[in-house]
Amino acid sequence: MRKPTVRIYTLGCRLNQLESEAIAEKFEESGFFITDGEADLHIVNSCTVTGKAEQKMRRIARDFSKSGACIVTGCAIKGEKVCDIGKISPGIIAVELERKHMIMDFAAYAADRMLRDPQADMRDLALEFFENAVAADSDDSSGRHRFDFAPRRFHDHHRAYLKVQDGCDRHCSFCAVSISRGAPASLDSDEAVRRFLALQDEGYKEICLTGVNLALYDHGGDGLSGLIMKLAKIADGDVRIRLTSLEPDLVDDRLLEVLSSSCICDYFHLPIQSASEKVLALTGRKYDRKALERIILKLREIKGNPFVSADIMTGLPGEGDEEAQITYDFLEGMRLSYLHVFPFSKREGTAAYSMKTAEERVRDERARRLRELSLRMHLDYARGFCGKDVSAIIEAESQECYLATSDNYLKIAVARKDSIELGKRRTIRISEVGTNEKGEPVICGIDCGYDPFQRD
Repeated sequence: MRKPTVRIYTLGCRLNQLESEAIAEKFEESGFFITDGEADLHIVNSCTVTGKAEQKMRRIARDFSKSGACIVTGCAIKGEKVCDIGKISPGIIAVELERKHMIMDFAAYAADRMLRDPQADMRDLALEFFENAVAADSDDSSGRHRFDFAPRRFHDHHRAYLKVQDGCDRHCSFCAVSISRGAPASLDSDEAVRRFLALQDEGYKEICLTGVNLALYDHGGDGLSGLIMKLAKIADGDVRIRLTSLEPDLVDDRLLEVLSSSCICDYFHLPIQSASEKVLALTGRKYDRKALERIILKLREIKGNPFVSADIMTGLPGEGDEEAQITYDFLEGMRLSYLHVFPFSKREGTAAYSMKTAEERVRDERARRLRELSLRMHLDYARGFCGKDVSAIIEAESQECYLATSDNYLKIAVARKDSIELGKRRTIRISEVGTNEKGEPVICGIDCGYDPFQRD
């Protein structure tokens, strides 16, 4: 008998990707085949950070609903938007963010019903299931299911992700995520240890801690630094811990001391957004330019030459030409490794929604300039490692080479020689750094066949 099929499309951050992996795992365990093509069921996991992300979600959901049932969930599906999404097409079922975990329960339900009736309509099954499930558990808004997402395996990834935090109460004026995800919550640290060990036992050599605002982790009063200390003690010698973004003002001296551990990847991502103190104040950010400089320099002091990247938003409220230039000059002067640049878009329900902002043309030109700066800084950073050894995970292979990602987040094409098992940690000597037609770094390396970075 033909296996039912499901396709999962994810927009947004690593946390969304992790939650999609957990959903995929449940469907696979229930007998579904995971596909990238047309499917009996499509699931779209949405993002609300930008207007473009929501527009893309609507377009994809509309297209998917033409060839099968389509469940739309995630950060963009909340409040009035639940009804709005359902109006796009009769084939769409909107599952609000607080009930996303129910999709994992739907996997077994749908598989059982289709086993008994192979002709069952997937959309009818979904409508029936979610109507009954919501009625049976009307208190899902409590958020107690936030940490149900704990996949053991990751499709197309040779690093694992561990969700330890959710929610944010900082309410920056431009951000809709704190509205959709709710108040901060942290996974019990003992449970985090258990899940970390399980992923390590699965053979993962890199485990990435993730959350909506990771640095707000605070189970039992020990904070993120306390959790990392616990995990560092149980990490095997060739296992590294990678962190997702860290709010600059939450990186204190205690956390810096913990980040100096050799098991922490030489990679840090800071959602800076702007270096103009006027813009930072208007948007509710809790740091100034001097604090940003201190954090970046401290990270370099404890880790040598780590990859330090940043989120930058152009066209924020209060950003004129002067403020934009201040941000540009700061980033260029600090020699960051990479910039994730995106133009500001107003999000309904946020304080910035009614604030005056730059014209789209001006906003987009500022973004273009910063992306050009990012290319130059990224290339400069990569060239600084030419001739040096880096520790990396082998993640993919082609006929010509293996593809690896180093602890300091360099994407390396490794010359094929002996066979290398995917997912393994190797030492790679960077032999050449060039550019492609877009000006992006092309990094080539040689497998040294050993790992002198392995810890005792």
